[in-house]
Amino acid sequence: NRYIEDVAQDSVRLVLALVWGSITITATQRRSAADVLKRKGSRAVVLTDSRISRGVLTAVSWLGGNIQGYPWSQLEQAVEDAGGESETKVKLRDVSRKYYQSVQGTDEGES
Repeated sequence: NRYIEDVAQDSVRLVLALVWGSITITATQRRSAADVLKRKGSRAVVLTDSRISRGVLTAVSWLGGNIQGYPWSQLEQAVEDAGGESETKVKLRDVSRKYYQSVQGTDEGES
C-alpha cells in the first residue's frame, strides 16, 4: 500500500490527511497503519466529514496508532493538535483550506 510506504519513511513524523468522502481501508491496512505510527512514534491527523471514516480512525487508534479524525469544521483544532512549529501550522492551514475549497461542490460530501 503506497500510503503505508510513504508514512513509513524515516523523515515522516506527522501525517496530515485531507479526505473528501469516505475512506476505504481493509482490516490489514488498519493494522499496518497502526503498527507504522506506533513503531515510529508518528502522529496522524485526518480531516474528513465522514462519520464512518472517523469511526475507522478510532479503530486504528485502538490498535495503538496515534491518529485522530476531525470534521472539516474543526480545521483549526486539528492543526493545533497536530503540533509542530507555528510556521508549520500556517502551512498546514493554508494547504488544508486550499484543498477544501477545491473539492467543495463535488459529489462526495458527508457520509
